[in-house]
Amino acid sequence: MQNRTTLIFIAFGLLVLLGGALISRSRVATATNNQIPGVGRRQSMVLRELTALRDGLEGFRRDCGTYPSTSNGLKALVLKLDNPKWDGPYVNMIRSDPWHHPYIYHETEGSFVLKSVGPDGVENTADDFYPPPDTNAPPVPGAASAPAP
Repeated sequence: MQNRTTLIFIAFGLLVLLGGALISRSRVATATNNQIPGVGRRQSMVLRELTALRDGLEGFRRDCGTYPSTSNGLKALVLKLDNPKWDGPYVNMIRSDPWHHPYIYHETEGSFVLKSVGPDGVENTADDFYPPPDTNAPPVPGAASAPAP
């Protein structure tokens, strides 16, 4: 009877260790899979956030017929400001980029500029980040196309 109890405890202990190892491995895999290959953690984060903002801007345009005005900016993606066709929120929240700088948004004629000023915090320098092109979306007349970095 004592040997059977000992075997049960050993088997239970092995299951706990194996389960812990699998959970730990899945967390590492998830953290690794969220990064874009060949790009650092902050760069991966800024590209993901710019993509989410770009998609939110496109949703806003589909519902409202135009992109948010420059004066309303990105806050129009989370707050109903002055457009009766608004059906958001289009993103969960607007935060600063990974270097603690606000994202830059300007509406242009039928398009927009969206970017991060990057690590140096200075606009129009070589380290600015733009959203990657949306390769899954069909072409939309008058849709935004971010300038190449």
